[in-house]
Amino acid sequence: MRRRLSPTERFVWAAGEALPVNFALVARIRGRTTPNLLCEALSAARRRHPLLGARIGDPGRWQAWLTTRGTPEPQLRVVRATAGSRGASADGDEGAQGAGGAEGWTRVLEEELQRRFDTEAGPLARFVMVDHGDAFDLVAIYHHLVAVVHH
Repeated sequence: MRRRLSPTERFVWAAGEALPVNFALVARIRGRTTPNLLCEALSAARRRHPLLGARIGDPGRWQAWLTTRGTPEPQLRVVRATAGSRGASADGDEGAQGAGGAEGWTRVLEEELQRRFDTEAGPLARFVMVDHGDAFDLVAIYHHLVAVVHH
């Protein structure tokens, strides 16, 4: 894929260069996996959803291109959950806090939402695996441009 950014997309891209406007999704997956298996799954998702492998090519003052050419695979960072992020919530509920708690991914999320993307190198998505041993949280961070692009 290679096409010019629309005026709206150019605005979102330029705004993101000045101040990160990232968004994220967090999923709890029960069961074990390895970083290699997760990387394979992310590569398969990229083949199915090209925007996971997009970057900004040939940025100029008034125009830029959205491209998937020459974009590296999405990053996967692995973080081991701390012992303090295990257990049930204060009321004993094993819901949102249980089976590992949100503490592990909230710290990661706060850090990742502030990190800028290298829009020229790409991709405009990155991932963090918060490993709890018997489960893991997958934190997916996207440049705002991924949300507004139509391919």
